[in-house]
Amino acid sequence: MIRTIFVLFLTVLSLWAKPAYTIAIVTDGPTDFNEDFEEQMKDEIDQLLGRDFDVRFPDELRFDGAWDYTKISQDVDKALGARQSDLVITLGMLSSQIAATKKKYKKPLIASTVINPNMQGIPFRNGTSNTRNLTYINGYFDIKDDIEVIKSIIGAEKVGVLINSNLYRHAPHIVKYIKKSFKKEGIATQVIPAEKELNKIIDTISDDVDFIYVTPLFQKNDEVRRELYSALRLKELPSFSALGRDDVELGALFGNIPASDNKRLIRQIALQVQQISLGFNPSRLAVSFKPYPALSLNSQTAKDVGFTPSWDLISRSTILEADDSDSHYFSIEEIMDRAVGYNLSILQAEQQVEVSKKNVEMADALFMPQINVSLEGKQIDEGRAVKSFGILQESQLNGSVSLQQNLYNQSQYANISINKDFLSATRHEVDQAKLEIALQSSLLYLKILQYKNRLELQKSNLELSKNNLRSAITKQDIGIGNQSDIYRWESKIANDKKDVLFTHALIQQTQFTLNALLNLPQKLPLNFEKVTMEDPVFLTHDKKIRDYFENPADFSIFEGFLVKTGHDNSPELRQFDALARAKKLMYEASDAALYTPDVIFQAGYRYKFLDEDPYFPNPNQTQIEVVQGLEDFGPSEYEVGILATLPLYTGGYQTAEKESAKAALLTAQSQQRDVENNVERDIRNALYQAKASYLSIDLSHDAYIAANKNLEHMTAIYLQGNGDILHLLDAQNSTLKAALVENNTRYGFMADLLRLQRNIGQVNFNIDDDEREEWSKKIQEFENGEKE
Repeated sequence: MIRTIFVLFLTVLSLWAKPAYTIAIVTDGPTDFNEDFEEQMKDEIDQLLGRDFDVRFPDELRFDGAWDYTKISQDVDKALGARQSDLVITLGMLSSQIAATKKKYKKPLIASTVINPNMQGIPFRNGTSNTRNLTYINGYFDIKDDIEVIKSIIGAEKVGVLINSNLYRHAPHIVKYIKKSFKKEGIATQVIPAEKELNKIIDTISDDVDFIYVTPLFQKNDEVRRELYSALRLKELPSFSALGRDDVELGALFGNIPASDNKRLIRQIALQVQQISLGFNPSRLAVSFKPYPALSLNSQTAKDVGFTPSWDLISRSTILEADDSDSHYFSIEEIMDRAVGYNLSILQAEQQVEVSKKNVEMADALFMPQINVSLEGKQIDEGRAVKSFGILQESQLNGSVSLQQNLYNQSQYANISINKDFLSATRHEVDQAKLEIALQSSLLYLKILQYKNRLELQKSNLELSKNNLRSAITKQDIGIGNQSDIYRWESKIANDKKDVLFTHALIQQTQFTLNALLNLPQKLPLNFEKVTMEDPVFLTHDKKIRDYFENPADFSIFEGFLVKTGHDNSPELRQFDALARAKKLMYEASDAALYTPDVIFQAGYRYKFLDEDPYFPNPNQTQIEVVQGLEDFGPSEYEVGILATLPLYTGGYQTAEKESAKAALLTAQSQQRDVENNVERDIRNALYQAKASYLSIDLSHDAYIAANKNLEHMTAIYLQGNGDILHLLDAQNSTLKAALVENNTRYGFMADLLRLQRNIGQVNFNIDDDEREEWSKKIQEFENGEKE
């Protein structure tokens, strides 16, 4: 009985156990692309099949071809012949080429990297392989499309085509197809095997080659391909990569394929595995995996090879910088520092500070001893000398020294303090100018990033319009579309291009303005690092600050703290405080001048160095001696005295001066209060604007997500032939508008933050930890004070 129960238990357990599904994998060889891709693919397959099967990828059924064509071919045969394998997947162009051109398949096989079935001689019919046990992923790469793009961009008489060396030797039909395609367009070719040694590749290129076309070189990792494009740039050879943006980022001049979409490709492979495991015939599975064209151009490479892109090319391309470019990327803080350090208006303001310093020194110098030295030589005519009886000598040379010291002068004494206050006001004016320039430069920085994001959104929208045009043409070809739709999309594409051109112009204009602000050549290109609200330069680098925006009670306290901080830090207030003090001193000095005298100490000494006359040789024995009581004079004399003056009547001038000073003081005090009110108003306005922008970020994102979902829905309906073009146009325009609003909202919030920070007297919040801690402590102290 027990034995029977045990047998029944094993039977039921076996029924519950999931059947094993074993997959063999064949790779071309080690590469940067395969390692992560293979693991992600395994995980995706396991997720899709895991409920029904025990998915296995045994190590003994993983074959590494080591980039050897013969070994890869043998590995494909081993994988297909292995009894324990249920399915074979080839990862790589060579293994897929070999596997997909076999005549028979003992078990299902998925070739993951087919470039072009017609070029490679792989069976293709009605979107499927139409071959028992065979399916693949068709990348729809067509060299004819690339040649068309190349011809539209650059004229080339002879093109050097770099191709995998294994394909060059073992797949002559591919080489023939490439040559025939270029020849049909009137372009000569030199097909060059991409050997392992870079120098050998470069040396093989003939002198009459004026353009390089690079087919997929999966056997070479990113670093090697980067070196390849660098060598081509040194030869000033423009290059087009069939791999598209991935290689453009490494240094190719341009390409027409978007960046690798591994997730989409992995999901496509996993879905094919799932369908095969469930019993679908591989020969009937769709092999389509067509990426939408997306032109990209490397601006640094263009510069190196002397290529100037047309406006049309710029309008429809994503412009990239090469990874190995030595150009510097400026942070927003570096731009601020550069602007504050080199802006011409700030340099002029700092020179005015030096002028004010000298005015203080001049005012102070009037209370220092004033010593003058003079030397006077004189020659008079003979007649006057004779008639003066020796009093006037014909030749004279006199020297004198005088000393003057102000003992009391209320106006001049007040002038020292007045000029010091003017100096203080000028310094605060410079601080104000620095804040303004830092703000302007940072806002221009954000504006350029905003426009660049806007340009990418508009280019994506342009590509979407082109795809919809292709769909409209396809619908007409199969009889479910009409010519009107085609015209509408052509019209929209023209308008989309116009929008791209205008945005590009805005970027250039903003760049010119920023360069002028930085005192740099206006056509000097600058690269900018992207920023977020968590960047240290922003107030919201501290997450607690962001919390204040979301909590109304805390926000009110934060508002009060910022107003107080603005009052304490505002250079405008400090400037007008200093000006008001100066005006008050001027009023007090003019009032005191009515009843206080000016007192000066004076002293002098004079000496006659030369006092001779041929007619009266002895100046002490002249005819003047006949006058009784006249004493002898020596060659030197001195005087010492104190002078006090007090104006009794000036025609009303001093009274008018006093009243004028009083009016000026009242005006300054009124301006001071006005500036104080304006500072508080600007802080509150900027804070509420920043709060609204911050809370709008998530809302604008939600609006974009909803609009994008609607676009996907309307696109699917349109492709099925059921949707109206007006609904799709409206959905596309709404999605673009929502994307632009989201872009503007994010950068608008950061711009609002900078304006708020400027209003509280601190544009840059990239401070050290101690200063940040001190700032947080002040907020806490203010908060505690408010709650008490």
